[in-house]
Amino acid sequence: MIDGKFCVRLGLFGVLSIVSACGDGTLGVIDGGNPNAPGAPTSPDDGSGPSDPTGLPSTPPASPCASRAPDVRSSNGWRSTQSSQPAFDSLRFELKARPQIANLDGIVAIGGRNIGKFSDAAISVRFAEDGYIDARDGAAYGSDMDFAYDPGVWYDIVVTADVLAQTYDVEVGRCGESRKALISGAAFRFDASVSDRLTDWAVWSSNGNELGASVPTWTASGNCAPATCESLGIDCGQPTDGCDGTLSCGGCESGEMCSSGVCVDAPVSVPPPTPPTPPTPPTRTCHQIPTSPSILPSQAHIRPISAIVANNPNVKAPANQPAFFGWTAVSWPAT
Repeated sequence: MIDGKFCVRLGLFGVLSIVSACGDGTLGVIDGGNPNAPGAPTSPDDGSGPSDPTGLPSTPPASPCASRAPDVRSSNGWRSTQSSQPAFDSLRFELKARPQIANLDGIVAIGGRNIGKFSDAAISVRFAEDGYIDARDGAAYGSDMDFAYDPGVWYDIVVTADVLAQTYDVEVGRCGESRKALISGAAFRFDASVSDRLTDWAVWSSNGNELGASVPTWTASGNCAPATCESLGIDCGQPTDGCDGTLSCGGCESGEMCSSGVCVDAPVSVPPPTPPTPPTPPTRTCHQIPTSPSILPSQAHIRPISAIVANNPNVKAPANQPAFFGWTAVSWPAT
């Protein structure tokens, strides 16, 4: 009897919810499952816990995150992965991460190209060495709230990025629990190489300590807006349009050439000077020295070479050679 009304309390599965059915036809929820709420039925304090409809004690279900194994591990370096779809307008990125130790110094990052160094990461969510999770906001790390982490625990990380404005929000929470807003409106890293899209994600950790991660959910929106010759300020050539296409920006007039998208005067081609022709060497005729008196002209005075060697102390015959080894013309008579 409640306020003069006849009511019947109904328990769904014992403890999940308690409902009042009153005689006037109304139906009202008294408690949403809190065993300490006023009017909630009590169970015997025998250590058996709540029972299911069969009357047997029930076991709380195990957390789906307790036995999860990492899909990606990073230890003392970057592990970068390219997404299947670039995000041009916005991105929703959902990932589970597990630090191996306290005071880890590990990062979950998103960028516009392969991430191999810190400046490649436009977005960074960090498991900091002080035991808290924070995020990069422009030139420094920060957060709107303190969120401590424990080693060996999986954490849900959700990043919502506005690619056009180059800002992002981060929510974090223990796996299976509600998430909290870690930071809102954080700016992309000021020196990150991001033009108009986000394409890659990565995990990083230092000192050989592992940061495990799941394969993320990557929900991208927006399409690539191809550039034009006018938007690029190009007058000639065939530059890329930024969307895997090629532009045709025309050619140049005669006497000009295309240099960095601008027509400039082509250099005048000057032929190299012709080298001078070397002089023709004089023709020389070699005469054979007679080796026998029988073929010498009758006018020649001849002496054997041995005689020349013998009468001239400055001339020596080669070693191991006969003293007489030919004839030579010494002089010709005057004519």
